[in-house]
Parts: sequence; C-alpha cells; structure tokens
Amino acid sequence: MTSNATPELNLYLLPGMSADFPVMDWQGPRDGHNIRTLHIHGDADTTFPVRYVTPDVVVATGSHALPISHPQEVAAAIKTFMEAA
Repeated sequence: MTSNATPELNLYLLPGMSADFPVMDWQGPRDGHNIRTLHIHGDADTTFPVRYVTPDVVVATGSHALPISHPQEVAAAIKTFMEAA
C-alpha cells in the first residue's frame, strides 16, 4: 500500500503507526460498486487536521468528536445528504 500522507501528517500518527495505516489511505470499495459517502469534518480537528483532507461538509469550530460537540450540524448534514439520494 502506498501512502498519500505528507510529512506533516506523519507527525500526527501514534508511535509505531506508519502512514500506511489503513485509515490514512482508505480509498473506499474497489470492486466496482459506486457507494456514496459523506465526509463531515470539523475545522478545529487536531487529530486529523482539515488541511489534509477533502471533506464534503466542514463544521465551524468542530473538533474530532463532531457527533458529540455539534450534533445538530451533523444531523443536518446527514439529512441533506440522504434527501439528495
């Protein structure tokens, strides 16, 4: 597996983790299925900083625990996503 992680992102990995950790390089299913996904990300997430990802929805002041800290914003994003199906 080839890593897409930048040197800066590698700074956020736990000791012993490599940039090849599956979460870092997940590309979704590769079996021909077209599965819609919704990536909701907080702009204050220090675990996976928003500058390293391309989310569909960015939640202002949202940290890594968005469903806990911003439940209304997460619910609204999911509702909009589902209604667009």
